[in-house]
Amino acid sequence: MVKEITWNDTKNITLSKPIYESTNLFDLLHKLKAFPLTKNEETLDAADKYLIDVWLTQLDHKPIFKNETTNWKNVLLDRIDTEISDIIETKDSDYGNASVEYINENRTYIIDTKNHFDEIDTIIITMEAPNHATVSGEIKLPDLFDEDNQPLYPTIYDYINAISNLAYSKLEDVAQSFDAEAEFDAIWSESFGRHNGFTSFEFAMMLKEDEEFFHDW
Repeated sequence: MVKEITWNDTKNITLSKPIYESTNLFDLLHKLKAFPLTKNEETLDAADKYLIDVWLTQLDHKPIFKNETTNWKNVLLDRIDTEISDIIETKDSDYGNASVEYINENRTYIIDTKNHFDEIDTIIITMEAPNHATVSGEIKLPDLFDEDNQPLYPTIYDYINAISNLAYSKLEDVAQSFDAEAEFDAIWSESFGRHNGFTSFEFAMMLKEDEEFFHDW
């Protein structure tokens, strides 16, 4: 059974041997700067626990949460997905066609991401304006560990924050690059207008409104 603990609860976890003069996990994580200072009362999930165990292993200490981290990659991917989706939602950029998708190094979409975290190479993020114009940007999924399995980020929060910053910057770039005239030229045709029930003038105005939306993003 997985026991729920908060970051503050790590005060009650005694190390099997002192590390850097720390005798409990709470103190050690602080010394490693691997403690999210603003998250004291939040519950550790499988991804948090896995990264802590990696830190402990690197310091020649046996893992503490070994039996509680089997699904850590799925948990981590859920957190990544939620973080990026929250950016889109916060910026009011989903009117039914926004998405967060994942592809491998061969540019093949990973439809079922469960248990396929290691295959993910790139995240494709699509956001949408009120009149349904969309823009998409891609970011590479950063490595969490180096080739020697050394953590590249002190906490999962730092890793998620790095991804969030990449996603926000990329979305801002593609939003600012949206060009209503170029979009019109690429999409408009008489059959397109008949199918969607608007004139070329109406479509151009809709795109102009969406351009203003994106440029104010």
